[in-house]
Order: sequence, then C-alpha cells, then structure tokens
Amino acid sequence: MESYDHLQLLDEHNKHTWKPVFIALTDKDLLMYDTAPWSKEEWATPFQSHPLLATR
Repeated sequence: MESYDHLQLLDEHNKHTWKPVFIALTDKDLLMYDTAPWSKEEWATPFQSHPLLATR
C-alpha cells in the first residue's frame, strides 16, 4: 500500500492536461493547428511544424 500512496502523490504533482489539435500532413511537413484552418492565412500559420525526413 505504501508504494501505491507514493505513486498517487507523484501523479498529483505532475498533472498533465491534454489539448486536442488539428494536424495536417504534407509531403514535406507535419503541421499543427489549434483549430481547423479555414483561410489561406490560417493554413500559413500553424502553431507548430516539423519537417519530415525524406530518403530516396
């Protein structure tokens, strides 16, 4: 029981929240948006982007 109490205490101190995101995958990038983009301007401004590795 004591180890379980320790895990519960750790969980209370490290609360993580989940946030839904809209993800678009292109030939070159993985793009993340807070909501689904509706305009060209919104498509051009993801809050985060990651280039994809490409090999031939």
